[in-house]
Amino acid sequence: MAITAFTETSRFGGVWGGSLSVSSQHVFGSPSSVWSRPYLQHFENNVKVPASWSFVDLYVSQYVDAKGAHDGEFRPGVVATGCKSVTFLMKLYNVPQCWAGLTTEFFV
Repeated sequence: MAITAFTETSRFGGVWGGSLSVSSQHVFGSPSSVWSRPYLQHFENNVKVPASWSFVDLYVSQYVDAKGAHDGEFRPGVVATGCKSVTFLMKLYNVPQCWAGLTTEFFV
C-alpha cells in the first residue's frame, strides 16, 4: 500500500454552557481507496466548570462506497476502497474552543 495523495481540512467549534455538533465531509471525484481519520488539534477547557463536565467526541460518522452508506462511530477512522465520501462528526459539550484536523489519505 502506497499513499499517493492526501487532503486535510480543519474544523472549529465552541460552545459555552451547552452542547454543539458540527460535521464536515470529504467528497471524492471518483471512487477511491482511502484512509480517513480525525484528530484533535486544540482543546480549551471552560475554567468556570470542572474539567469532567467538558468533553469532545470526534470520529468518522459515515462513509459511502459502492455498497452504500455505512453509518456508525468509526474510531480512529476508516480504511475503505471504492469510497465516494467520508463524513466527520465533532460533538462538544461545554468547550469554549476546539480545533480538529480531518485527514484523508489516498492509496493504491
